[in-house]
Amino acid sequence: MRNMLKRTATVLLALALLCSALLMTGCSTPKVAMTVDGDKYTTGEYLAYLYNTFYQVYMQGSSSSVPLYYYEMYSTDTDVWGQEYTYNDQKYDLAGYIKAMAQDAVVRSVAVKRMMTEFGITLNEEDAKALADELAAMENDAFIELGFNNESYARMLEECNYNESGLFYALYGKGGKREVAETDVRKYFDDNYLSYYIISDSLTDAKGNKLDDKAKAEVKKTFESYLAMYEKDKDFDAVLHKFEADEKAKAEAESNKTTTTTGKGNTTPAATTTTAAATTTTEGATTTLNNTTTANGATTTTTAHDHDHDHEEEEEEHNHRVDVDSSADGNENLEKLIKEMKFNEIKILEYEDDSKTPTIALVLRMDPEADRGKDEDGKEIDYYAEQVEAILYSMKFEEFNKELIAKMDTLKVEVNKKAINAGDPVEFRKAFFGE
Repeated sequence: MRNMLKRTATVLLALALLCSALLMTGCSTPKVAMTVDGDKYTTGEYLAYLYNTFYQVYMQGSSSSVPLYYYEMYSTDTDVWGQEYTYNDQKYDLAGYIKAMAQDAVVRSVAVKRMMTEFGITLNEEDAKALADELAAMENDAFIELGFNNESYARMLEECNYNESGLFYALYGKGGKREVAETDVRKYFDDNYLSYYIISDSLTDAKGNKLDDKAKAEVKKTFESYLAMYEKDKDFDAVLHKFEADEKAKAEAESNKTTTTTGKGNTTPAATTTTAAATTTTEGATTTLNNTTTANGATTTTTAHDHDHDHEEEEEEHNHRVDVDSSADGNENLEKLIKEMKFNEIKILEYEDDSKTPTIALVLRMDPEADRGKDEDGKEIDYYAEQVEAILYSMKFEEFNKELIAKMDTLKVEVNKKAINAGDPVEFRKAFFGE
């Protein structure tokens, strides 16, 4: 999680250098925007929090949805700023929603600091150095035209991107005050982490209706040929390439059927291939799955690199391995079937996908720790070790978050509405897109 958050902050910083919107009115704006349990936050510091929240909500999106800016750019009938959003049982437009979240982020940061004090926790040497390096890399007055200075940004960066993760792992990590036993971490990994290769196709026609028995048998026969191909050569890449070639040929054949002859010429609609990115995120472990859908709905699932680790990407033909924490991500129906398979076993599986569409797939289950390649230093990659922080987060974040929210509820919060109104998230949007 920490590396993910730091990368996000770095992107945020780089993009901020391009912005040129003046959000404040100078001396007419109150100096202090919020006071939380005696800790004062200037208007500039609040704006830094507001900007960070804007970036996360509007520019970055979530694991289950595309960024909101995408709808503004590509959808003419979606007014993301005028829509209604619910936060803590209150209704807001998007600007109000972002402001409410930013104010809570300030309160949460103070709660984190209070807990760090209670447990005697400070940033470890690695995080302290990373923070110092990130701050040292900032240009002078990088954010001044956004209404806050580098010092305000620095406070937000430390409190939002370093303190909370530092507190969490100091509590639950190795040697922590609530250290999770290694045997429990290992059990979670063995019980929930899946790794596999897959090609799949829907068992429906172009209208979404289930295939009849004859058509279904033909699809199954094709997948049986892929299975036989793998069992002969043990080369899943070759099977994948064969599958993709077959799907391309099928799409072209379907396209040719719709050819319309008019006068002297022929008009042939081109076969369409749409690629959409879908990101599954477990805090601390991010995997991006590229689902390539051909004209008849067939899907190949590919994954880029490992969770939270910046290894060199493998050659393109080896990028279709799927790694997933089944307790949080993926299709439950498929994962249940995969868990019944042995490592290195390959099977044809039938299941319903997330949209309840009947699906057939050829799946090769892998040992999650096997065949991970080497790191930059030429050492074998220890996949399990890389996942420990993500596992701890999956195991303990709900407990941690509940305690943190309880701490937030004990803090006295004072808000200067005039200062809060000095920053408008819409202006941040204009800064990005020049509108």
